[in-house]
Amino acid sequence: MIQNLEHVQIFTSIALVTLIWIIQVVHYPMFKYISEEQFPSAMRQHQNRISLIVIPLMIAELICTAAICFLKQDLSSYLLFFIICLIWISTFLVQVPIHNSLSNHFKLEKINELVKTNWMRTGLWTLKVFLVLFYY
Repeated sequence: MIQNLEHVQIFTSIALVTLIWIIQVVHYPMFKYISEEQFPSAMRQHQNRISLIVIPLMIAELICTAAICFLKQDLSSYLLFFIICLIWISTFLVQVPIHNSLSNHFKLEKINELVKTNWMRTGLWTLKVFLVLFYY
C-alpha cells in the first residue's frame, strides 16, 4: 500500500511542479498583454480551465501525503506534508485573492504581485519534487 501511495506522490509532485513552472514562466507574465476589455473574461477562463487540472492534483497530493504521514510517521513524510501545507496557505491566502481581484478588471500591479508571490509556490513545489525523488 505504501509503495502505491509513494507512486501517486511522485506522479502528483512531477505533474504539479511542471504545471507551476509553465504557469509562472508562461501564463502569468502573458496576462500583461491581454486587452483590458477582454481581461476579466480571459481571467475567468484561465481560472476555470486551470482549476480542472490543479484542484484534483492538489487534493490527491494532500490526501496521499497525509496517508503516508499516518503510515510511516517519519521526518521525511512530515517535511513533505509541511511543504504542502505552506503551498495551500499561499494558494488560498495569497494567490486566490489576487486572482479574484483580477477577475473583475485589469490591474498591472496585481499581475506583477501575482508573478512575484507565486515564486514561493514555484520554489516549494520544486523543493518538494526533489525531496520526493530523493526519498523514494
